[in-house]
Amino acid sequence: MLSSSPLPAGAQRGCFADLILANATIYTADPARPFAGAIAVRAGRVLRVGTYDSLKEFKGRDTYELNLSGNVVLPGFIDSHVHLIDGGLQLARVPLRGVRSKAEFISRVKGAVRGFHELCCSFSQFIHSVFNHFVA
Repeated sequence: MLSSSPLPAGAQRGCFADLILANATIYTADPARPFAGAIAVRAGRVLRVGTYDSLKEFKGRDTYELNLSGNVVLPGFIDSHVHLIDGGLQLARVPLRGVRSKAEFISRVKGAVRGFHELCCSFSQFIHSVFNHFVA
């Protein structure tokens, strides 16, 4: 049986969202519309921000929809600060994410130890120069 009802605009363009965040408080950074209630995303890019009803055209069969129960979304924000000491210590850590074997673990630790002396000397020289500049 054929239907005469028009396809949703998203379907007409072949552009359904991968994800719809609904029932949210979304900060848009747009002075004319600083907050919205829903956002549609496809392949990591925002398709539309607005009311849930205005996004329905982007909802397809495979769209994952998440009800945020009023929680806040700040699109585009990534960790925007660092604590000086913790940030410095992070540089001295051995990157072990993704290690799959004992040999790979040992290799990464050895590589980190080889570079550790240079890192410590550079950091101590930096601290010494800062101390002399502000205290001396």
